[in-house]
Amino acid sequence: MIDIKSFGFNIPNNLGNTLLEKRGIYDKNTAKKFFLSSISEIKENISLPSISLATERVIKAVNNNQIIGIFGDFDADGLTGTAIITRSIKKIGGKVITYIPDRERDGHGLSKEAVKSFHQANVQLIITVDTGSTAIEETKLAETLGIDTIITDHHVLTGNLPSAIALVNPMLDDPVKCEYSGSGVAFKLAQAIYDKLNLDFPTELLPLAAIGTIADSSPLTGENRCIVKNGLDILGNTNLVGLKNLLEISKGNKFYGKPNSEFVSFQIAPRLNAPGRIGDPEPALQILLNDNHFDSITISERLDVINQKRREYSASAWELVSKQILNQNKHIISVELPKVPLGILGPIAGRIVETTGKPAIVYQKSDGFIKASCRSNEYTDIHKCLEETSNLMIRFGGHAAAAGFSVHNEHLEIVLDAANKYVEKKPSKVTKKLNQPDAEILIKHLTPDLWKFIRSMEPYGKSNPEPIFFIKEVQITNIKTVGLDKNHLKLNLLTENSSIECIGFGLGKKPLGNSYVDITFKLSTKNWRGKIKEQIEIIDINPSN
Repeated sequence: MIDIKSFGFNIPNNLGNTLLEKRGIYDKNTAKKFFLSSISEIKENISLPSISLATERVIKAVNNNQIIGIFGDFDADGLTGTAIITRSIKKIGGKVITYIPDRERDGHGLSKEAVKSFHQANVQLIITVDTGSTAIEETKLAETLGIDTIITDHHVLTGNLPSAIALVNPMLDDPVKCEYSGSGVAFKLAQAIYDKLNLDFPTELLPLAAIGTIADSSPLTGENRCIVKNGLDILGNTNLVGLKNLLEISKGNKFYGKPNSEFVSFQIAPRLNAPGRIGDPEPALQILLNDNHFDSITISERLDVINQKRREYSASAWELVSKQILNQNKHIISVELPKVPLGILGPIAGRIVETTGKPAIVYQKSDGFIKASCRSNEYTDIHKCLEETSNLMIRFGGHAAAAGFSVHNEHLEIVLDAANKYVEKKPSKVTKKLNQPDAEILIKHLTPDLWKFIRSMEPYGKSNPEPIFFIKEVQITNIKTVGLDKNHLKLNLLTENSSIECIGFGLGKKPLGNSYVDITFKLSTKNWRGKIKEQIEIIDINPSN
């Protein structure tokens, strides 16, 4: 058992060990790595398939004055990865042309049109970011046109491999050493280039990799945790002008203190994703590459406006979808969502997963075709669910947590039926209850030291979720409903010597009885104008038996 007090935390040893063990941490050395998440772990590791070949080809292109075309995906992970590679190559004197596809017009992945466009611009090397592992025909075309291709990606590979001089994808490792995001892979290539040229470690690019890793819901364990933890530390004082202005407009007048993973997930990532979800993704890349203060203010304000429009689309889409999912009893929820931008499908699928705990497929019909976005819970590999019928698909790609496909209308039911049958083999994993507490605690355990311990476990995300607690038969006071529609619950929980403020979002209509309650909750720390405020965020509350 780990001695929790040896790490400076004055909480019950059993409680601390319970929380760590649920994250696969059983000994002192592993715990030390977890709490420190040192930047040295990132610096020491530049081991990815074909990364040496990719490094040498990039340096050769720069030395020979060749134009390099960078093709990145249009989501926050692809955009941050594109910015990392672009900034790295420009720093060593390379010539770069970037290409981010339009979701509606070009669809996902490297296209033949993009390859032809690069050819017309005299590009001699294409680097893909967060995409490309299934670009068989497109890389063959590039090869025919005399263009070399480097694939940097993290999506699952199926079937034949593309004609690339280097395929830098962690999924080729057996076993997979680290489930990097697309921006994480891009960062490792940048690091390898800098290392080869004896340049300083690219610390200033870590915030971009951190944002992409969080936005793509990559597991926050091992090196990914180090990338995110250190990247967030640097983000608050970033010297990348565009990113700094994006950070400021994302904070508004509501957020103070150091950015955390929650802030990136709900404020920064949506602003980067919004342009590509409802139109042209270019402004999102511009903000990550722009080093002019006044220009970047204008771009960040534009992103804010676009994000607001995206939120309006999402709200109306959810109103439609929420009615469709009520009576679905299948293992995978599937809904049609017409008349919205394609980029809205993915987030809606994600929200269905959050609401129901089940994987979700959200699709749209257009000209005889189905285009679908899929999201999953932590127990079901959605990519494997769909892989069996991939021979029927026109396009298909993704990973365990998220995937996408397009298919002829008449094949949709076959795809959905096969995916549900795949999940049916593992029903116990899919039906696991949402919001299971990590630990049941007593009122005396709610001390500042417990909040301190919870903060030390950040950053939170996939594979390192925020701890959930359960406490029963506690007294509450100062009960009131708040918010425009009085949908939220605010109250104080009585302790032995004082009380703790609690907030329960969407719980305003919960019956509380007349005396004691049982509460499922998280511990949150808010920074308001430089003042730290510790409170309880209620997940569920019921009268005690």
